[in-house]
Amino acid sequence: MKKLITIALFIWVVKANAANNYYLKETGSDGLNGLSDANAWVSLSKIFAATLAANDTINLKRGSTFLGTIMMNRNNIVFRAYGTGAKPIVTGLVTITGWVNLGGNIWEAPTSGFSALVKPDNNLVLRDGELMRIGRTPNFTGYGNSYYYNTARTSTTMTGPALSSTTNWTGAEGVFRNVRWEHTRKTITAHSGGVITFASMSSGTPGLGSGYFFQRDSRTLDQDGEWWQDGVNNKLRMYFGNNNPNAYTIQAAIYDTLFTNMTGPSAGYFNGIIMSDISFIGAGEFAIYVRSGTLHRFKNIDIRNTGWDAMAVVSSFDISIDSSTVKSCLGGGILFSNASNTTLSSITNCTIDSIQLFAGMETSEQNIVGGGILNRAGQNVYVTNNSVQNAGYVGINWYGNDAYIKYNYINKFCSIRDDGAGIYTSENTDTAAYVTRFNRNVISNIIINGIGAPYGSNDTTDGNANGIYVDDGTYNVLIDSNTVSNLADAGIHGNNNRYITATNNTVFKSGKGYSTNRFGSVNPNIPGRTVIGMRITNNIFYPHRFIYGNYQRNIESSTLLAAQQAIGIVDSNYYSLRTGTDTSLLETSTLYDGTSYLQTVRNITYLKSTVGWEAVTPSRFISDNTSGALYTNPSNNVITVNFTGLSKKDVFGNGYNNSVTVPAWRSIILLDNGSVTNIRTYFLKRKK
Repeated sequence: MKKLITIALFIWVVKANAANNYYLKETGSDGLNGLSDANAWVSLSKIFAATLAANDTINLKRGSTFLGTIMMNRNNIVFRAYGTGAKPIVTGLVTITGWVNLGGNIWEAPTSGFSALVKPDNNLVLRDGELMRIGRTPNFTGYGNSYYYNTARTSTTMTGPALSSTTNWTGAEGVFRNVRWEHTRKTITAHSGGVITFASMSSGTPGLGSGYFFQRDSRTLDQDGEWWQDGVNNKLRMYFGNNNPNAYTIQAAIYDTLFTNMTGPSAGYFNGIIMSDISFIGAGEFAIYVRSGTLHRFKNIDIRNTGWDAMAVVSSFDISIDSSTVKSCLGGGILFSNASNTTLSSITNCTIDSIQLFAGMETSEQNIVGGGILNRAGQNVYVTNNSVQNAGYVGINWYGNDAYIKYNYINKFCSIRDDGAGIYTSENTDTAAYVTRFNRNVISNIIINGIGAPYGSNDTTDGNANGIYVDDGTYNVLIDSNTVSNLADAGIHGNNNRYITATNNTVFKSGKGYSTNRFGSVNPNIPGRTVIGMRITNNIFYPHRFIYGNYQRNIESSTLLAAQQAIGIVDSNYYSLRTGTDTSLLETSTLYDGTSYLQTVRNITYLKSTVGWEAVTPSRFISDNTSGALYTNPSNNVITVNFTGLSKKDVFGNGYNNSVTVPAWRSIILLDNGSVTNIRTYFLKRKK
């Protein structure tokens, strides 16, 4: 009898500890137990209310849409889809109805009467599923005419063409382009004549001649689709032109976050999120916000239309997201941020499209810096096989040791803010000593169309979009076999770098080939960072030059030539000698106080005989009077490119008839060639 009781007790314990499956569907009922499809719940709030145990699974039915927030309140919970059809949707959106014509093509509707209110600082309104721009003055009409430009400024005032006799902008929000990589927002506290007043900015006094505009004020509404949220009376206004608002579906978000493991300051944070095959559409701020914890896994997640970042995972470690998509978000795309050591920080096989494209509405957990992908961790950083397209700022922002930024495709970036790059990293240059950095790799990425965003800055002469940017004293990085093309600024650029190896890269039709700068320190007790230990070899710079900038040079005793010679090895690179293109060294230098600005073009003879660069192999300069064409292969498979007419040759002189084979994640420059000689395989001479 005792044996039978023991066995029965064991069976009961196993059963009591077994993981449960809970089900939710659009046609369910919260009065049921949720333990089967037939007894499924209907509300996301039932998840938080349930007494979950570790390893329980929450199943959301495909084809269903759920309004609200999933709040994870236990460790090690699985979230997944079940059934057939489209992924289940979690949304924070409600449809705005009850429009009243206020005249002048402006309509108004209430945003109350829902389970939650549209917030006064609402940043997200959709019309027929498309993001709408908040009202602003001057209007967005393309970049050049979209700002006022100041004529005088202090840390709290700005003088410009916006006169209070026309419109007094007190109470509106001012958006200031006081640095190229940021739009700063401040409420206007006073407006008299052409002078506006606001609280001081953390980024310092705006530059003279920099741009600004006004938003979040009903008086800005004068273009179709522009909107303003009346936070006092809980109403939404929109300019419809001559259209009837009832012909559209207008939506706003009443939930800030659609999934979180943060259940309140006293409740803490929970580990072990396992999530797959769920769509999140329309969050006032974040679709997914994870604070702290470990062992988080996301796969096949779709996110669209968020007011801030699509996904932010901060102060967490051992995290990954795979095979997921993000589209049309006002903040960044996928953001992982944790400065401590991590066992894994992986973003792979993801597609990011249309991120931070509305100036003044870009908002991010990381002080609006964001980017298509941001993975800033201590170590074991993986960003591989991703596509980032149409990013208002940086494509991929990374940081850490044991880093692999590999096989990524970045197309169209830095279109709203710049002094950024397709792939960007940085250090703190103003410290007494370099910290340990090791095994950092940027390999076989394809980066094209760095737009640049000069308008609104106090220097509108050119854009500042780089391909690969190692900023603020970054060191110990291997930059190998990347392709960068059609950039407003440099293909590869760095500031105060040490021990950067750049090899086998192709830079095509960019403002500069490779550029490196040495800046002095803002701390007078710390010397400026001399650029040393560099190895720039076997790259194709077509057609532009190597550029060295030595800024604030009077705080260091070495001469400009000595500083160039200390840089390291610059050899065996390929440069075009196309007519009208100078591919030699461009020196730029200035004193610490900004005076004595000098810019000198050095010819190839000086480059070789005086500096000692490009001296090993004398035949690396390409005489060519055609513009050439670049063929890229941002895929994991070999492709064949077909062409007709004249035969082609590559920059090494190898000839091709009718077609050329391009390996995975590589590229080739082809030039017109009247006849075929020496037909060879292009990549025999280059590292694979």
